[in-house]
Amino acid sequence: MDLNFNGQAKLDFIEVYKESRGMMNDIQRYMKECNQGKIQSLILKTRSLFKEYKEVDSHRAAIENIDIFVRLAEFFVPKDGNGNTKNGSYLAHTQAIIILIFEMCEFGLLTEEEIQIRLLM
Repeated sequence: MDLNFNGQAKLDFIEVYKESRGMMNDIQRYMKECNQGKIQSLILKTRSLFKEYKEVDSHRAAIENIDIFVRLAEFFVPKDGNGNTKNGSYLAHTQAIIILIFEMCEFGLLTEEEIQIRLLM
């Protein structure tokens, strides 16, 4: 987390993470039972959107601001005719999914140890 956030952004992330924690166990259980091809597609789309929103060439850029989690989540949540999120609960759950994908080290900067582990996979 220290690589991707500093100062107030780090405190903001911790707050959002704690708010999302209650949903994460159910989401993790679902993700384990879900078709892994669908999960991989979600990860790839998240990486692609991350690069687009951050205007960077790699999904291995520092996150820096938690607003990226909201933007990523909003992409996946249905909108009404005015472009507004139809259901706030969907947005909260989707944001928790995006945080889990971040926790899985699928985007953002990696520590040297995380890089070495990925090289051995």
